[in-house]
Amino acid sequence: MAAAPAEGSVVISACPIPGTGSNFLTGTLLFIDCATQELAGAGYRVLSGQGASGGIVLGVLLTLFVAAQALRLMGGQVPTPRAFLPLALKLGVVLTLAGSWNAYRVLVLDVVLRAPAGIVAEVARGTGLAGDDMTVQLQQVDSAMLGLARAGSGLVIVDGAPVAATGQSDVARTAVEDDTALAAARIGWLAGVIGALGTVRLLSAVLLALGPLFAGLLLFDATRGLFMTWARLLAGCLAGLVAVMLVLQVELALLLPWLANVLALRRALLPTPSAPVELMVLVAGFSLMLLAALRLLWVLALAPAITAMQGSVAKWVGSGTAGSWQPAVQEDPVPIMPPAGWARPLPGGVPAQPAPAANSLPSPPGRVPQPTAADTAPPAPLGLSYRRRPTSLSARRTQGRQRR
Repeated sequence: MAAAPAEGSVVISACPIPGTGSNFLTGTLLFIDCATQELAGAGYRVLSGQGASGGIVLGVLLTLFVAAQALRLMGGQVPTPRAFLPLALKLGVVLTLAGSWNAYRVLVLDVVLRAPAGIVAEVARGTGLAGDDMTVQLQQVDSAMLGLARAGSGLVIVDGAPVAATGQSDVARTAVEDDTALAAARIGWLAGVIGALGTVRLLSAVLLALGPLFAGLLLFDATRGLFMTWARLLAGCLAGLVAVMLVLQVELALLLPWLANVLALRRALLPTPSAPVELMVLVAGFSLMLLAALRLLWVLALAPAITAMQGSVAKWVGSGTAGSWQPAVQEDPVPIMPPAGWARPLPGGVPAQPAPAANSLPSPPGRVPQPTAADTAPPAPLGLSYRRRPTSLSARRTQGRQRR
């Protein structure tokens, strides 16, 4: 099987370390992107490379699949053309995903990691939100926050009273100090962006790294559910990344012009006492939206997929071990109904009383039932219990002569 090419791949430790100050957010996002690409590529190399542990597991799965088909042929189970086509398709999918890095990168990796950016760009262009690259816009918001922190809101404290920097003294004081509000706004902004994008992208990297192993599980009917669960998780990560980027795109459309307006007022030496608290509220609100998007991703995609995976594993383990330790279940024999009037003997050899007839009345308490004439009569010979009455004239004459 072909391993991932060495050229073009990077080591996580060699990824660019973000700097402090005006390029912190851009550097952090670039580091996350670099680590995501390397983690997915390194995982593929480990699980599909020659001599690697993952490659051995995949080789064992392919060997078992071929051996199972050979045993079916030896047993006389020749697959029909309709049944042979799914087998060929499954084997082709496994060899394509687990044996060719170029095919895997184009069909799976690029779709999961790069397609969301294209989808969001098309949606933003159609709604008039399109601008520069999203990473550049995110850094512009962070730089504007740093500029507002340096400029302040234009309020100074003179003798315990708020006074504007322009000499105006009729400016109301805000409930939260400027430094606290601006620091909380920037902390929420950085944590929300890095946490949301990093969570979805790194989770996608882990799933992509395990791709060759899950592709091998497609070969068998008992483990096919695990492969489908892996595909659902990847689809959920793709949808979650699109949702997160759309929320950030809407937030950028609001924060960029708002911060530009506030900075323009401060450059004109006009006070903006409410700006720090308003910025903190905006960032907190959109951070809650990001959390809601991630929660929706978990409820609609990740949690059902994980539950389905647990069910598939439990079913596979149970079906594989049920015949090895569970005793065989013996069916109860069909009970034979006793004839009418027969009663089971009591313990100790005491004969039981015959069952009463359907039309007989129950005996009073303390009284032993007396045998009837039907009980004391000798049994009829075999075949003569129900004699047929003669109906013809000759038969009646013959019966009369016998009686005489």
